[in-house]
Amino acid sequence: MTTRPNAPRTPADPKTQPIGPVMLHIGTDVDEAIAAEFDRWCEDHVEDNLRLPGFVSARRLKRSPGHAAPGPSPDSLTLYQLESVAALETPEYKSRQVSMPASFAGRVRFKRSLYRELDVPPACARSRRARRCSTSRSTSPSPSGEDASSTGT
Repeated sequence: MTTRPNAPRTPADPKTQPIGPVMLHIGTDVDEAIAAEFDRWCEDHVEDNLRLPGFVSARRLKRSPGHAAPGPSPDSLTLYQLESVAALETPEYKSRQVSMPASFAGRVRFKRSLYRELDVPPACARSRRARRCSTSRSTSPSPSGEDASSTGT
């Protein structure tokens, strides 16, 4: 888990992730031959994104072997917590020209989705079982589209 420097919400426990009302979800599949190189590139990329206005925190996750749901599941996830959808509309974000190394061409596949927090009914907010009540839903695909290959954000 990585937090933007001087983020408005700093966790007391470094294992917790500050959250925002919007989540950028990036599912990634990477050819095994370049996995270590991609991980190094992605670490730097995430750090750079966290310097952008509106990016609160990020977390990278690897799928647990033997626990995938039926159907396609990405090998890894990158989850960015955003202050709002406007974080993807800032001049700083839009002017970022991100390119992956040429060695990644055709070997990295990802799908981006954008989710926003739903209002939680007051009864759920007060309930000890609030986790059962909280929900999220997908909004529109990312500005660059849902599916992409060998480009990054």
